[in-house]
Amino acid sequence: MIDVSEEMGRFTKGQEWAEMYRFSPDAMQAFVALSNDLTAVHLSDEHAKSLGYEGRIVHLLHVAMPYSRILGMQVPGDRKVIHQLQVDAVAPVYEGDMLTYRVEVDRISESVQTVVLKLSATNQEGRQVSRGRATLTFRDRVDGKR
Repeated sequence: MIDVSEEMGRFTKGQEWAEMYRFSPDAMQAFVALSNDLTAVHLSDEHAKSLGYEGRIVHLLHVAMPYSRILGMQVPGDRKVIHQLQVDAVAPVYEGDMLTYRVEVDRISESVQTVVLKLSATNQEGRQVSRGRATLTFRDRVDGKR
C-alpha cells in the first residue's frame, strides 16, 4: 500500500477517464424500483410528450450514477471518497440513449488532499447532456498502516 501523498502523485492536470453506458428499459425499471421515484415524466411517454419531450426521460440521479462508478472504480486510489458532486442536466436523456462519460482532472491540491474533476457526458449524437464537478478527498489510514 502507498500513502496519500504517493496516491495523489498519480494525478496530473488533464488526465482523463471515460466510460459508455446505455439506458436500457431494464436499467430504467431497476432505478425506479430502487429510488421509488414514480414521477410521470419518467414513466409515461404520453405525459413526457405533453411537456415537450420526445418521450419519457431518465432520472437525473440515474444519469449521474456512472460518474460515481468512474470516480470509484477507474480513478486510481483506495483512500479516496467523493466529497462533493455537482451534476447539471444540460439536455434530456431518453430510454435507449448511449452516453459517453468523461471525467478529467482539473485541480490537484495536495495541501488539503483533494482532487477536483470536471464531469461531462454526451449522447450517441455527440450532444452534451450533462456536466458537473466532483471533489475527491484522500485520507490517511487511521490504523497507521500504509
